[in-house]
This record gives sequence, structure tokens and C-alpha cells, in this order.
Amino acid sequence: MIRSMLEQTKVSNTPLQKATAEAAQPIAAWHKLKTLQSAVPFSECLLWKLQRRFYESQGKAAWANGLLPYQITSNPFIAEVYARLIESFLDDCRRSSGQQAPRVRIVELGAGHGVFSCALLRELECDGLLPEVDYLMTDASATNVNQWAADPRLQSFAEQGVLSYAQWVIGDSGIDALQRADPGHTGPLVVIANYVFDSIAQDIFVVERGELHEMLVTVTAPSHLNVDPDAPPDDLFPSLDLQYSRAPVAPGRYVNPLLNEILAEYGDTLPAATVLFPAKALQAIADLRTLGGGDLLLLSADKGYIDDWDLAHAPGPPAIEHHAGNAFSLMVNYDAIAKFCRRTGGESFLPTIRPHALAVGAFAWKADKSVAGLRRAFRTSVGTFGPDELYIALEALSRADRLSLAQIVAVIRLSRYSASLLLRLADTLLPLLDGLSDIARDELRLVILETWNRTLPLGPPEEDLAFRCGTLLLNLRFYPDAIALLEASTRQYGTAPATAYNLGLCHAATDRDELALAAFREACELDPAFEESRSQIVALTSRKQFRTSLPQSSCSWPARHPG
Repeated sequence: MIRSMLEQTKVSNTPLQKATAEAAQPIAAWHKLKTLQSAVPFSECLLWKLQRRFYESQGKAAWANGLLPYQITSNPFIAEVYARLIESFLDDCRRSSGQQAPRVRIVELGAGHGVFSCALLRELECDGLLPEVDYLMTDASATNVNQWAADPRLQSFAEQGVLSYAQWVIGDSGIDALQRADPGHTGPLVVIANYVFDSIAQDIFVVERGELHEMLVTVTAPSHLNVDPDAPPDDLFPSLDLQYSRAPVAPGRYVNPLLNEILAEYGDTLPAATVLFPAKALQAIADLRTLGGGDLLLLSADKGYIDDWDLAHAPGPPAIEHHAGNAFSLMVNYDAIAKFCRRTGGESFLPTIRPHALAVGAFAWKADKSVAGLRRAFRTSVGTFGPDELYIALEALSRADRLSLAQIVAVIRLSRYSASLLLRLADTLLPLLDGLSDIARDELRLVILETWNRTLPLGPPEEDLAFRCGTLLLNLRFYPDAIALLEASTRQYGTAPATAYNLGLCHAATDRDELALAAFREACELDPAFEESRSQIVALTSRKQFRTSLPQSSCSWPARHPG
């Protein structure tokens, strides 16, 4: 249980408690707490170590099993926005130098599942920029790095010589690891940090009546738990209790004097506030600025505070969002990152309209400070209608009771072919496929295939994109396309009864009866109660005309898909 010191339970000696004290002793013993850490800065809290070990043990499964959110920062729309911002920044660099800029190095921090990396690389490829790019995916988890190397969609970019991988721990690993990845790089550097700064160590400070104090944390756990800090259980987080206390801020709190200046500014300008201070993130940015030729663009998307007004209206202990196991996140103080950027000669761009779910920020450093193109691109790609607005609009549209086929196609295109949106709209889309014209069928086929091609498949079996795309294409009578996607589903999740059945329908519709019979029999072996599949076996073995017995409604989503 995560709570503040003010929220601790008080025990009173009521008659009922006295009467039941003896019976309650085993429960009371269970609730006794042992102290794991006492009054330490929040950046030194063991929660951060627990979280890193969780990511290391889970790898991509943390997202594939639906434990952690990722879609809002890893979709084709935000990839397109980032591509526009990167292109504009590179144009600014070319205008300043008067010549073709060297290859741009893109470093993605905390690349995790790799979905965003794949989306951005495809967007840059479509724009013809891939030959100018060296893309480096990094993560604290060696498990994730190893899994990227085995992913065929990412490997296609690695084989072209534009993608490489490295393990790098923000705030702990030295900058040498990134320098070794590209020792001769002298061109512009782009750093991407989506859903990253909310999950690396931060400190907490409190401003009250114009005075600045540091919030320290004491961590306790039930005494019966055997907590091994080097091998903690993956579900320890919910059992921990956090208690906060305050202490004066020591002079020169940070080695970097610039961080102390920014911190002091909060104490001087805010009457009251709780300040999450991203010291490790700021130091990492300072280190990254030493790479390359000096031109740096940082792009970041996360839930966060965009100015000191936000900080002043978020008093008390910080809200810690628990996701699953030992994984959690906090808000990101983008105001502190913007202050750091401006104090080091850069220019920051943050939304002028307060975001609802996602803040997108761009922070640029250039020797001549000329970023007119980037400024214009940020205003049009983020400031007027950006990823946050799209997320809110699509949430509403995907829950609409009635959408026409034309409206569904338009919404998917507006999202730049979002896989998560197609998954949500699949049930609405399926009944609309009867009686379509050839033009409408072709248009929808292109939408489905473009959605599939733009994503790196990730998610639990109930979010099997390949199966749903294949089933839609089967109903549209594009059988070779449907077979390719249904086979992709079996490679990722294994064969489910409905997948085998739909493959049988495709094979039978293209006069490959032996393959169809094998698929229908496999469906029956996996699910002996699958009567539709038995009926198709009878129809084929008795040489009845198959196509006339293929109702399109027979391909609804499988309730029996393995989980």
C-alpha cells in the first residue's frame, strides 16, 4: 500500500478492540512492519531498483501481455509527427551550414517493446530519409536489447545498415557506451524519450511559504516478507508502505550547479508546490549534448507538468501510478526540462493548450539558435492538433454506437492507420462487409494491409491483430492476403481453433481441398465441439460446392482463441 505519513492508520483502545485483541494477534503479527529504508531521497528509493529488475525479467512480455500501456506513445500518428519535427530540424541545420548535413544520429532511450522504433523507421523510409539516418535503440534491459535482434521487422532495418542496438541505463551508464556505438559521428543528434522520464529516478521537493524542503521517503514492508534486495519478487510493490518526511535542502544539493539554480528558482517563485525534480534526466541530457557536432533535438512524450502552474496545483505527496508487478510511473516535470534547455542556450517547445493525457515536448540546441522550421512544424503538428487531441477524439469515436464504413475508413486514416484503433473497430466493421462494391472492397483491403504493415505486432492473444486483419480480408474474399495474415497469427500465438478454421475457409475457396481438410481437422482436434468445422469437412469430403456453403458471418472473432 502506498500512502503518505498523514494517511497512516491510528489504533484506538476501544472496548471492541480489547475484547478481540487475543483473537486478532495472528493478524496483528502479519501487519507488523519492518523498515527497509529510512528517510532517503526519493531518487534513492528501492522502488527504482525493483522496477528495473521487473523490466529485465519481463522483457517485451510486460507490454505484450497487456501489463503496461504503450499505444498512446507508440503509434503511426505520433511517428509521423516526430518525422515532421526531425525533418524540419535537419532543414534548419542545412540552412545554417549552407551544405548537406552529415547523417543524423537518432538515439531512442528506453525503446522497450520496439513498436515506436519500427513505426518511425517506416515513416522515415516512406519520406526517403532512411539513407541519411543512423538509428540507435537503447534500453536499460539487456532482455529487451536481445529480443530486438531477433525481431524480423526490426532486423530488416538492421540489415540495411541504418539500425543498431545498445544497452544504456539513463543516469547510471556513462556516455562512453553511446560514443562507442558511433565514435566518428559529427552530425546532428536526435534523442527520443517516450514514456521514459516518468520511469527513471526523480527527487521530490516541497515549497511551503516560500521555503524549499526535500521530501524524504521511508520504506517499510510486512515483517513476514523475506525481501531480498538482489532478487526481489516481481509483485513486491503493492506490499510496500511509503512514509514521507521533510528535511532542509543542503547547499549544493547537486554536483551540477545548473540543477541547483533551477531548484532554487522554484523556491523563489512558487508560494506552495510539490516539485518532482528529474535530476537524472537532466544530467543525462547534459551528457547527451556532448555527443556529435553540437546540434541536438530532444523529443519526448509522456504524462507531465508543462509549467509551474501545474506544479502549484499538485500539492502533497506525488501520485505514483502502479501498472503491474513492480512497474510504476510518475508525472514528468517538463517545466524543469524547459528551464534547463533555456539556461543552456536551447529553445523549448511545449503545448500551449494544457494536455489531457499526453504532453509532447521538443527541446532544441543549435549553435546559431536558428530553429524557425522546427518552430513552425511544432505549431502545426502538435500545437493545433497533435497526439493528445487525436487520442481523445479516437477514444470517443471508437465508442460510437453507429459508424458507417466510410466513417471507419476515414477515422483509421486520420489515425495514420493505428493498429489499436482497428482492433477496437473490428466488431463494428465486420457486419458492414456484406455486398460491398469492388471499389469499396479494394479500398478497405488497402486500409487493412497498410495498418498491418505500419506496426510491429505486440499484445496479448485477445489483441491478435494478424488474426483480425486476416479474418476481415477473408470476409472481403481476398484469400491470399488472408492466408498470409492468418499464418502470421499462428507464428506469433500458435494455432487456435478459429485460426485453423479460417485458414481452411481460405484454402477451400481457392480450390486447395487437401489443405482445407487438414486445417478443418486441426480445428476439430483443438476444439472437438467445433461443429462449423465438422460441417465443412463433411461438405468437402462429399464433394459439395464449397463456395455456396461459405457464409461470411462464419468468421466472427474466436471466443476460444488461446490466452
